Amino acid sequence: MAMTKPGHRRNNVRRTPQGFHTHLPIRRVGRLLPGLALLACERSGNERPGGEPVEAPPSATAPDAEGTDLAAFREAFEVVGELTLEETEDAMVVIPMVYPVEGGRFLLVEPMEGKVNLYGPDGGLIRTVGRSGGGPGEFAFPMGGDLLPNGAVAVADVGSPRLTFFPAEDGGDPEVMLSPLEAAAGIWGLGGARYLLAGVVSLSEERPSLLHIWNRESGELENSFMPIGVPDRVLPRARSAPASNAVIRGDTIWGVWALSDTLYGFDLMGELRERIPIPMPRPIGDIGDRSRQTPNVYRPYPLNVGRMAVSTVVGDVSDAEWDLVIMDRAGNALWGGIDIPRLMVVADDLFYFDDPASELPNRWLVARWRGP
Repeated sequence: MAMTKPGHRRNNVRRTPQGFHTHLPIRRVGRLLPGLALLACERSGNERPGGEPVEAPPSATAPDAEGTDLAAFREAFEVVGELTLEETEDAMVVIPMVYPVEGGRFLLVEPMEGKVNLYGPDGGLIRTVGRSGGGPGEFAFPMGGDLLPNGAVAVADVGSPRLTFFPAEDGGDPEVMLSPLEAAAGIWGLGGARYLLAGVVSLSEERPSLLHIWNRESGELENSFMPIGVPDRVLPRARSAPASNAVIRGDTIWGVWALSDTLYGFDLMGELRERIPIPMPRPIGDIGDRSRQTPNVYRPYPLNVGRMAVSTVVGDVSDAEWDLVIMDRAGNALWGGIDIPRLMVVADDLFYFDDPASELPNRWLVARWRGP
């Protein structure tokens, strides 16, 4: 049984003088899951966390209203294959949060379904855990998950202050633990009993930290870092959008906050190593300006040879546009695209995009960036 994909914006691509690309809606207005509303909430001002001013990055022009082809996208990415994710009555692909895991597999966390599904490299369904509800092994609104080295599945539920650990084999009882965060939107294993959590300890904190290292054995937070650092004048708006995301590559935690055009690199203890400006395809600008809709940083994707990709999103739960930039470690843009198909995940430098030619959300394009 296949489920019709919620409407998405599909776009025509056009090269701009700045080297970025724009495209226009072809069809389907996007409907993002409610949890992504955090990425499109009130914005803060035009300073990076820490208070330093933002330098104007290369900018792209607004989408043109002509044409329907994806020529510029195809020019930037070589499509090397297609992937169809298996669906069953118990495992539907709706609007997933996708995480690459060991062995070329993908963990799809489905907030709308209250499910977490593990897929193989060929799109075959390996395992599904969880369901909507309030009991053990059930979720209110899961958004983060990880496949641990022992085969167990860890899940963070942003709708409930608890963390759930499913055993490696089906049939065992999940372990449910009280989360140290009031709202945890991400969880990643760091080895042993240590985990990286994304979210906030309390939604009432004035200047919350957005990433945390938690010890499962002690139940304590070992460190909280990447704080919201904005001027007082925009703090109320910044606090309304505590969305953050992270990825672990080797001995580095790469973290982003929705309202900051900076990529942060931390060691595995949470100590800051690097701060890299993100050359946003559409600059954030003054996020205190209520008259314009500005982009939010969504997720970093470390690439080989020291490069990084960063996806950003513009719009609210009823109308979203996805942008992408590929940059070097100095923050120089190597390529950028405006309003392109949603990037689902990057694994081993292969980019998996939502297929713009399909109405089904389980159809992806597999592509390589053509850049140097």
